[in-house]
Amino acid sequence: MSQSLLKPDHTLPFPRFPSSSGLLVAAMVWAVYLPASANQLEPDKVTIKSSQFAAKNLLVGPHHRVAEEAVTEGHMNQYTISSDFGPFMANGDEHLGILVREIEAIAELQKISKSEAFAEAMVNAATRPIEMVQKVAEQPVETVKQIPQGIGRLLKRTARVVSDTAESVQALSTQQNGESGGENSTTNQVVEKGTKFTKDQLGVNRAVRKLAKELNVDPYSTNEVLQKEMGSVAWVMAGGSLATGELMPSMPDEIGQLSDLNNLVWETDPLDLRLRNEEILSNMGADQDLIKALYDNNFYTTTMRTRLIGSLNALQNADGRTILVADAAEAESRTEARIYRQIAESMVAYEKSRSPITKLFSSEVLPLALTKQGTIVLFVPVDHLRWTKNVDSAVKTLAVEINRAGLNTSQEIWVRGKTSNTAQSALSANGWKVFDQSETRLH
Repeated sequence: MSQSLLKPDHTLPFPRFPSSSGLLVAAMVWAVYLPASANQLEPDKVTIKSSQFAAKNLLVGPHHRVAEEAVTEGHMNQYTISSDFGPFMANGDEHLGILVREIEAIAELQKISKSEAFAEAMVNAATRPIEMVQKVAEQPVETVKQIPQGIGRLLKRTARVVSDTAESVQALSTQQNGESGGENSTTNQVVEKGTKFTKDQLGVNRAVRKLAKELNVDPYSTNEVLQKEMGSVAWVMAGGSLATGELMPSMPDEIGQLSDLNNLVWETDPLDLRLRNEEILSNMGADQDLIKALYDNNFYTTTMRTRLIGSLNALQNADGRTILVADAAEAESRTEARIYRQIAESMVAYEKSRSPITKLFSSEVLPLALTKQGTIVLFVPVDHLRWTKNVDSAVKTLAVEINRAGLNTSQEIWVRGKTSNTAQSALSANGWKVFDQSETRLH
């Protein structure tokens, strides 16, 4: 295993290229490799000014302010945000943009909660769960008759809900066997599943997705403040006939493929979405163990998985797409999970604007793409790539692996953010053509 270029002290167990005459190839590569001298290496952690990296419109708003002093560590910018709703930390430029949009959404949701329309609808919403229970008790046959047609789909979904619930509870019970509090924790898991089922039946979760679409945020966001506010409004929407469209301002929309995938998340039940995604992965060549591994990784939200899988599905002519799935399944943080999703999205953007991608290769650093023109492309979704000890080591590793695979061709590296002058020079000296600000260049 080699150290990842993403973090100073973090290893990722990526599979390697097929080996052949490894020692001989390594010797040939080291003969031409141009290492940076010790005094050229840059520190992994540095203090920066937020205004030098973050978009100006993100730095301050009516409900938040980003601290000017920030830190770059593991090539990701880390920002501190003060807001009307408490402090937040953003790990990465993309995450900062997401958080700022979520803060704006929280403000809009609180406005709705204080409106007269909300107060009126809340009265009706309070009786909705009681009425549903009474309806089933008093008119069971008539209620059941209202179940939609398409019984095959319904049975498939119901069976999956029961199976997933039983599996998760059993796994938790096994994990906690012999530990104090295990029974209570298992009970809590059952309660959580039951609560979700109830919300599904009452239409609350559907209302959350509708709200998220109107606010242009992720319905599965891990932002607890946002989820609390969406949940409160969604209960009233589901039970009290609250129409939010006229109460909210228009929010910025994304265009193209990401818009299509986000719409899919907003408009599709999460179980239906999972069944769809699993079918795509299976058609891609992923076996059940790999599919399960990706879904067992809790660093991915439903939205992140859908965007990752949807992007890979768009690369119809690329062999080896399951290589990226396998690497993604081993992500050990939410930031890493976001990086794999960004790699897949960057590949789609590259294919549309530059050249078709024909094959994906694994490496000990990050997955590599081979284009129709024979160019090796490495996508690095970081904010500030510097020539650190880890990057120096990663470039050495890539040189060996690319030569071992017989891919002696032109090489490109696309960095999502900025690249330091030292890194630019060192990468160029070692045969890499460097493109930073890749999101802007590829879109």
